[in-house]
Amino acid sequence: MEQTNRTILFEEINPNKANLLTMVGDIKGQESLTDDVIEQIHKELEIQSFQQLIHKFQPAIYMYLNTDSCQACFSCQRYQMDGYERFKITLDNKNSLLSVILELMDSKKQKQYLLKNFNHILSCLVSVKQKEKFLSQRKRIIELFYQNRVEEAKQLYETVIEEQKEGLFLLTIFLQEAYEIMEKEQKTNLKDRFIADEDMSQWITPISISENLQKKERYLSKKKQQEYIRFIEDITKEQQLFYHKELMVCCMLLPITKSKEQIWKLQPLYEKYLEYYSSIIKMFWVQGKPLLEQLLGIKMFFEQYGQIEGGMHPGMVIANFSPQDILSMDSRKRLQVYLETVNRKNYKNNTLWYGIIPSIAMADYEKEKNLRERFHGSKEKIQYEANTCQEVSVLLQILAEYKIQTFVSPQITEKATYQWLKEHGIENWMNTLQEYDGLQRLEYVIPCYPNCVVIPKEQARLRLGHNTIYDELKEQVCIQGEKRIWLDGLGVEASYIVAGLFAACQCPKYLKEKYKKNVAEDVPGVAYRMTEGEHSVTTPTTMAREVLKFPLEVIEEIQRKGAGVILVPYQGKVIVATDRTLAYQKGVSDEICHIQTLNYIQRVIRYVTQDYKESLIKQFFQNRAGNTKMQWMENQKYINSILKEGESMEYQIDEKNNTCTFTVMFEKNRKGETVRIAK
Repeated sequence: MEQTNRTILFEEINPNKANLLTMVGDIKGQESLTDDVIEQIHKELEIQSFQQLIHKFQPAIYMYLNTDSCQACFSCQRYQMDGYERFKITLDNKNSLLSVILELMDSKKQKQYLLKNFNHILSCLVSVKQKEKFLSQRKRIIELFYQNRVEEAKQLYETVIEEQKEGLFLLTIFLQEAYEIMEKEQKTNLKDRFIADEDMSQWITPISISENLQKKERYLSKKKQQEYIRFIEDITKEQQLFYHKELMVCCMLLPITKSKEQIWKLQPLYEKYLEYYSSIIKMFWVQGKPLLEQLLGIKMFFEQYGQIEGGMHPGMVIANFSPQDILSMDSRKRLQVYLETVNRKNYKNNTLWYGIIPSIAMADYEKEKNLRERFHGSKEKIQYEANTCQEVSVLLQILAEYKIQTFVSPQITEKATYQWLKEHGIENWMNTLQEYDGLQRLEYVIPCYPNCVVIPKEQARLRLGHNTIYDELKEQVCIQGEKRIWLDGLGVEASYIVAGLFAACQCPKYLKEKYKKNVAEDVPGVAYRMTEGEHSVTTPTTMAREVLKFPLEVIEEIQRKGAGVILVPYQGKVIVATDRTLAYQKGVSDEICHIQTLNYIQRVIRYVTQDYKESLIKQFFQNRAGNTKMQWMENQKYINSILKEGESMEYQIDEKNNTCTFTVMFEKNRKGETVRIAK
């Protein structure tokens, strides 16, 4: 049995890697691609699992820091910036940021809402080994200096500078140690020189080097301290292309910071870098959130299928470009040549059945975007980029031409959540879909709604430390309340989940696990009725149930006019409530499975009849034993039967126009497709 669930994703995962358009290359005079080019494209861009995604695309964020000027920027692009050090944050399985988010998703499934762990999600940016090595090197430098082995101390210090050029580690070291120094002084001060909140013990830093320092090097005399300070400052100044001089000096001097005067001088530096640290995290999240949501979406796509051995495992081609890139005519032609090759040539193994276009703009996207730009200085939330109707429409029309059923979902916002659906119904989503009413072949468009929440915005709070001030009147450092920031929540778009579920249902082994019996083992699930009877409950998504109970009127509204696939919580699961295409009209059934079945039948006929030869078409429709059509007609009792009981198919040849129309009579309607025949 050939694969019927290959999917193409239109999203840019890593701009530093090849994409489908660049790999297609110059197409002047070409109508299709060679087998070698197709093989190379799929070798580079096709994945069978989330692990392969990480391996092939190596998703990462590049951070550029200059702590001397307290400037920073983040980008998914790899480039050089004068005056900044570059630090690559790789998002892979070893990355605690990604792993902790996945743990949050698992705990949510188990109804353990451990979202307090969000305070640790950025710990990946500093490794424990890096911390231990730095502390050991710094201690050794002080020891060598104390022993008057200055040249050795200088060589080791220069090595440390070379190893710590990205700057973020120095920032975390300084904030953690400086706070520990002030906190320790407060605990030992009998006159309550320091004032701390009662919940001080609950302070958790998101970029944490955790454990308290066990030993402080405090054996340098006052004179030796002054010599050590000059030694560190002089060597640091000599570094021409090092953009963290002040911070490095601060970190190297922390072990000898013990007098009240030194601690007083430490306080404004701590406050300065804490504010800088806060801005870094905000910038990182703005850049990293969309990429993290892409990765989570792809992981959830494959998770719907699970770990079935030897079945029809879903495959995904990562186009690695965004819908906006398709607006140029050259890009459109390149995509069309690729699709012409894989979906029009008689190569069943390369056929693309599904597409995913995430993050489409909601109806009020442009209005909100313009409003935020107008009041740029206000504290309005971040407006993340979405795929506009124009960009998505162009892409949808191309995909429909090649009979690719495409799942689309709205950008992750509060208006695309279960909570919004519960309180406001589907009106806002339906208004968005009206923008696509003028497109042709809407039966190939599958809107998916709502998106699933991983970290709610109201719980996306980070405690970074505590604000401090120096009270000149009392001559003491005061620690005043927590330093907190709020970030945008994190979610998984519905298009990834729904596409993954429908792709999983194509596999008979997957259906066999759910139903145990009444599943044909050699027939794909193209005709599986997702919402018939108890099917949606038997094959639910793997997403955690939202703790919501939908009002009856919302459920009725969904059933009455909901287009595409709408997910709802039901009996502790998230299930499919509707399985329609965007061509759905009130009172007329237009289910996803009907389009899949028609496509499957047409592609089988094309293969068997050698690109629609008239004589072979007539043979195909003959009622003789062993004939493919007869097998479909005789095996109608299974949940994945191509034709169900009472359904049939026929053909009609138009000799004058040299065409043939295949028609399938489904239970509630009939679908047909006309093709040009070969003599």
